[in-house]
Order: sequence, then structure tokens, then C-alpha cells
Amino acid sequence: TEVKSVEMHHEALSEALPGDNVGFNVKNVSVKDVRRGNVAGDSKNDPPMEA
Repeated sequence: TEVKSVEMHHEALSEALPGDNVGFNVKNVSVKDVRRGNVAGDSKNDPPMEA
């Protein structure tokens, strides 16, 4: 799955950092599949981990 865009306060970002509150547009993922508070990341390259 490919992320098409990432935004914070209506400004485009090249990446998001821990703690950033962002919106993102992902190819082939329905808005119904993502809920507030979900964590997203690249599962094959430096995936998110529980602290």
C-alpha cells in the first residue's frame, strides 16, 4: 500500500515524526479501515513498535 500524501494543518509534509498529529491519503485503503488513534508505518522498513 502506498501513501499518496501526508498533511499537518493543511500543509504537505515529506514525513511525520512521533507525536505529530497528521492526516494522510493511502491508496487502496478505505476510510472505514482506519480509526482515530491507529498507528501507521512501514511494516517492512523500520516498523512502529510499542514503547
